[in-house]
Order: sequence, then structure tokens, then C-alpha cells
Amino acid sequence: MGNKSSSKKVPEKLRYRQADYPITTEIDLYNDDEAIEIRESETKTISDITPYDQKLQLLMKPALSYLQINGTLPQEMPCQLSMQASETSISEETLRQGVDIICVIDVSGSMRGPKLELTKKTLEFMVNQLCEKDRVSLIAFNNIVTRIQPLIRMTPHGKAQTIEEIRNLEANGGTDITGGLHHGIKTLEDRKIVNKISSIVLLSDGRDKQKDTSLDRGKASIDSSSLKDYSIHTFGYGSGHDAQLLSAISQLRNGGFYYVEKSESIPEAFSNCLGELMSAVADQIQVRLQTQATDVSFSLTKVYSENGDSTFAMPPVLTGDKKEAIFILSFPSCQQQFPQPYIISPVKGFIKYRLIRTGEEIEEECYLNIPVFNENDAIDSIEIDEDVMVNFYRVKSAEILKEAGELGDKGNMEGARNLLQKGADELKVSVVAENSIVKILINDLENTKGRFLNEREYEHGGKAEVMSKARGHFSKREQNVECYKNSCQKEISKCSKEYFAN
Repeated sequence: MGNKSSSKKVPEKLRYRQADYPITTEIDLYNDDEAIEIRESETKTISDITPYDQKLQLLMKPALSYLQINGTLPQEMPCQLSMQASETSISEETLRQGVDIICVIDVSGSMRGPKLELTKKTLEFMVNQLCEKDRVSLIAFNNIVTRIQPLIRMTPHGKAQTIEEIRNLEANGGTDITGGLHHGIKTLEDRKIVNKISSIVLLSDGRDKQKDTSLDRGKASIDSSSLKDYSIHTFGYGSGHDAQLLSAISQLRNGGFYYVEKSESIPEAFSNCLGELMSAVADQIQVRLQTQATDVSFSLTKVYSENGDSTFAMPPVLTGDKKEAIFILSFPSCQQQFPQPYIISPVKGFIKYRLIRTGEEIEEECYLNIPVFNENDAIDSIEIDEDVMVNFYRVKSAEILKEAGELGDKGNMEGARNLLQKGADELKVSVVAENSIVKILINDLENTKGRFLNEREYEHGGKAEVMSKARGHFSKREQNVECYKNSCQKEISKCSKEYFAN
């Protein structure tokens, strides 16, 4: 058991002022994490019974059932690579791996009052959802970073200790976000024992006191660490937090950014995040799309990825969950004739990921196959794959939201509103306009226009909402979209509503 330290009287060696450490400064080792039994990787075959041990189901498919050559006009075709995990009806707690969670909590003066009290209750709820294989560390920051508690197991005693420390949190002083992040990373980096799922959960309602350099310093903390296998999930409370910083650091570590405009929505957002950590089946997902020579001319003109490249990371896949990568193929006009039947395989996908429960690293390939017909061939009507088109409009809407935010940053509020309305109008006349997800996207695009009425509205909550929705729809983490959630997230959400109703 790690040594307990009271939040009211913290040893000086656990306190650090922002000015006291550049990134290169040596800090006391945080190798005081409580021991936990870690099973060696199991030697099961992929055919074993549990969905947690099975490979992801991979599939590449085009939005249209075939390509018919056009002699005069170019054509574009959305395509999709999907990764799906099986659902399980077996106890999540029995099968899932332990989670190491570093809670980095803003206790600056602006958190004083109902906001901090609700945050405390949210953290208590989280603790109560965990089990003995999970560990939690607490780091509080205002203008001073205080590591209140090392990683300890969530045994009954560990839970009681953690809840006591949470309840003792008090708010005052300034805001050192990057200092809190820095010590959160170090706590993970110095562990003697590592749970297979590790995450920093950072909660803040303010802006770093050295705002002009906060993003660079946050990136430096992440980049300078040798630790790679962890996520960062960030929660921005109210209109005054630094959405750009919180969104950027979560994106660097493949986590979610949640904008909590109203305090009562904290439990829902936190349930979404906690459910992801507790039900992840595969992570460390890397995808590479490679074009292949075919007799039909084409080009890979766009990949909807976080970095805009054809090599990119994907969010974890959860039990019963599916994640999709969307890309666009462009075909120029063509006079050539092809023998029938004719099928091309223009794109090959290379996918690498880790099965969390066994630790096994999987490398697989899959191919995109498209039937091709000549321009004058008499064929049946073309079929449109609704799944591909819905996901195409999902990532396109996320991109529109992001571009609108960039216009807002430049003060072009009218341009942002026009862009959002144009995107909504396109979805309204699309072939999937009646799909429930597309209706949500239309609603979000149109409602977000109100955040661009003027610069004040945009800066006071608008920017944070736009960034959160863009990231949420792109990675399927948007907290208010029920169909993005898997069964574990829905169950935790249900429990949170009952918990906070009391």
C-alpha cells in the first residue's frame, strides 16, 4: 500500500511551483505505486470464447455497389475501413483489465463553490465504479502542483482513503494546468507496475497562468516522456477554460475533450470517458492506407484522419463497438473498355493494434474491392451503402465544425455561420437525410451557428463547444449522442443518473 498523505498537510517534496521546474528538471521518483498482481500474457488462441480475446473484424467497402465508367465526367466515391469488436454478455469486471487513472484536478479559486463540490461527487462516483484491479492517483493544482495520493488499489480501504482525500479538496489560488499535466505524466512514467490501460483525466475551468506558452509546455511534457501507452482525457468547465489547450493535449494522446458548459452535465461526460476506459478491447491502433496500381485510373484525394495523412492513429475500440476511417477516391473520366466481370482493388489497408486483455500485438491487412462496369453496360440500379455514407457525413460535419472554429478564431463570424448552414443544407438533401445520426449532425451544425453571433459569444463558450463537438463527432465520443455509446457506457450513464439523483 502506498503511503497515505493528507491533503491538508502535504510533505514539501510533493509540492512544486511552476517556476521551479523547466521540463528537464529532475523530480523525485514517483515509484511508490501500490503493487498489484499482473498476469503474464495468456497463451490462448484467437478462437477462445471471450470477445475480449478475439481479433477485430476488419472490413473495407465503398459507398456505391459498383463504379460505372464515365467517359466525360470525373467521379468521387467515399470509402470506409471499419474495425469492430464483438459484444459480450459476460461480466465486464470479470474480463476487463485493470485501469490506472491519474486524476489531475483544478483547485484554483474559480473552482470554489458548487463547481468543485460537483466535481468531488463525480470523482467519488468514479471511485465507486472501480474494483481491486484498478488504481487511482490524485494530483491537485492551483498555482502549486500537489500530488495528494500515489497510485493505490481500489480495495474497500483504498476507496475509502481516496474518497476522504477527494472530500478534503479546497479551492484557492491560480492555475498551473501544464504543471498538473507534467506531474500526471511522471506519475505514470515512474510506476514500478503498469496496468494495461492507463489514462490521465484532467479537469479544469481556467487558463494556465502562463497562457502564451502553455500549449508549447504541455506538448513538451508529452513529447519528452518515454511513456507512450496512455491516453489523456480532458474536461473543460464553463466558458473561461482554455479549450485550445485542453483539446490539443487530449488529441496528442488519443483521448477525448469534453466541454461541460453546465455543471449538471459533468456526470454524463465523465460516464462516457470512464465507460471507454473500462470496456476497451483494442488500443494503440495504427492504420496505413496504401494505393495499388489498377487498370482504372484513380487517386486517393482525401483521408479523414486526425492528421490528414494516410497513416494515422485511431481511438480504442470498445466491446460491441465499431470505429471507422473514411477516405475519398477520385476517378477521372475514362473511355477505356474492360472485360466483364471486372473488379479492382485500389487500396490496401495495414492495421496494427493491441488486444488489451492478452497484450498480443496484431498486424493485419485488408483490401478495398470495387466492381467496375463499362459506360454502356446495362446493369441494375446502383446500391448505396448507408453505413458508409452516414460515417462520411459524420466526419465531414466534424471537419466543418473545425473549419468554422478556425474562421471564428480569425473574427469571421459570418463566414463561420455560412459554412455551418451550407453543411447542414447538404446533409438535408443527402440520401441518408432521414438517418438518426445525420439528423443529430444537422441539428448540431445549425444550432452551433448561434455560437458565432459575435466575438463575445464565440469566446465565452462558443469556441469550447465547437471544438468539443468537432472532436466528439470525429472520434464518436460526443457525450450527447446515445448511439455512439456501447453497453458499458450506457450502463455507467444510467448508474450516474441514479447516483446524482440522490
